[in-house]
Amino acid sequence: MKKIIAIVMIALILLCSSSCRPSKGMTNSNSDSALSTTSKDTLDNATNESSAESVTESVVEQQSSLPQPSTSSAEFGVESIVKQPSSLPQSSTENTQSQAPVKTKPNFGIGLRCIADLKLHVPYFEFALPGSIKDYTVDGDLVYIAYNNPSHICVYDTNTGKVVFSYSLPERPAEMHMYGDELWISYPELKCINVYNKSNFNILKTFELNNHVFSYDVYNDNIFYAVEDGHEYIYKYNLTTQTTERLLLENKKTMDRFCFYEPAILVDKNNSMLYVAETNLTACELYFYNIETLELCGIFNGTPNTSGNHGFGNYVREIFLLDGYIHWCNFKINPTVLWKAETVYGSVVGGHGTLFVDEDYVATRFGIFENNSGKLVLPFYFQGLSTVQKAKFAITKSKNMMYSDGYGLYFYCG
Repeated sequence: MKKIIAIVMIALILLCSSSCRPSKGMTNSNSDSALSTTSKDTLDNATNESSAESVTESVVEQQSSLPQPSTSSAEFGVESIVKQPSSLPQSSTENTQSQAPVKTKPNFGIGLRCIADLKLHVPYFEFALPGSIKDYTVDGDLVYIAYNNPSHICVYDTNTGKVVFSYSLPERPAEMHMYGDELWISYPELKCINVYNKSNFNILKTFELNNHVFSYDVYNDNIFYAVEDGHEYIYKYNLTTQTTERLLLENKKTMDRFCFYEPAILVDKNNSMLYVAETNLTACELYFYNIETLELCGIFNGTPNTSGNHGFGNYVREIFLLDGYIHWCNFKINPTVLWKAETVYGSVVGGHGTLFVDEDYVATRFGIFENNSGKLVLPFYFQGLSTVQKAKFAITKSKNMMYSDGYGLYFYCG
C-alpha cells in the first residue's frame, strides 16, 4: 500500500513540473517572431538610408550642373526669406513629388485691396533689394535683374527662390535685352554694349560706341540706339563696318525737330518699322519710321477722350511689341490706326508707364490690368490713390509673379 501511494505522489510531482514549464515549440515561435520584426526594421532603415543618399546625390548633381557665381551672392545681400500664409497647409517633410496642377494664369487671390495682400493668400519669396533695379528680363522661370549701387546682375529661380548666379558689372547698367542665348547690356558711362552668354555670363563681345548709349534694339547688322539725356538724336551703329551714323529723323516739331526727349527704341522686324517713343515729358509722342528708308510713317499723339498731355509723369523708358500691337505709356496702339489708342490702362491722359506685357495682362506703375479689356485686376497701391514710382513687375512661364515696390523684391508662387 505504501509503495502504491509513493508511486502516485511521484507521478503527481512530475505532472505538475511538466505543466509549469513552457513548451519548446512556443519558445521558438516567439524567438522567430522577434527576429522577423528586427530584420524588417533593419531592412526599412537600410532602404530609407539608401533613398536619402539617392536624394542627396541628386541634389548635389543638380547644384553642380548650375553655373557657379564668380562673386558670392551673399555679398549683395540677396538671400531670400521663404514665407507661406498661415491659412495654407504647410509643406510635408516627406520625400514626395508635388502634384500641383499647371497654372494657366497667376493667382491674384480674392478681394485683394493691393498687391501686398497677396502675402495672405499665396506662398512667396522675399528679398531685400541689394541695389536699385535698373532693368530686368524674364527667361522661362528665371528673372535677370540688373542693379546699380553696387552695379551687378542677379539671376533668380522663381520656383525655388534661389539665386542661380550673381556677378559684378563693370559700370552702371542701363537697358538689358535677350536675343536667343545672348544677353546684351548697355553701359552709358562706358559708351558700350556688352554681350554675355546668358547661362554662365561669360562675356562674348563688346560694341564700343561714340555716345552714352541707353535704350537700343537690333535690326539685321545694325544697332539703333538713343542717348541717355533729354532732347537727343537717334544713332545707328553698323556691326559690320563698326561705324556710327546720326539719324535725321523728321518729327514735325518746330524746334529740335530731329531730337527726342529721353527716347525709347523698338524695332518691329516683321513690318520693318522703327518706333521711337518719348518719355518723361508733358504730351509725349510716339513716332513710326520705315526702318529701311527712315521715312516718317505716322505719329501717335491722341487718345480716345483727349488730345493732349498723355505721357505726363511717365518716367518709364520702355516700349513693347506684342502680337503686332505697340504698348507705350499706358496705351495699346494698333500701328495701322494711329489716331487713337485701342485700349487704355488707367488714365486716358496717360502717364503711368508700361512695365510688363503678355497675352493676358499689362502692368503699369499703377497696377495690373487685363490686356484686352483694360480692366484693373490688382492695384499696386492701397485704394489706388497713387502710383508706385519705382514699381517693377513681371510674370514668368509658370505664372509666378515678380514684384518690387523699390524697397523689397517678391516672387509670388501661388
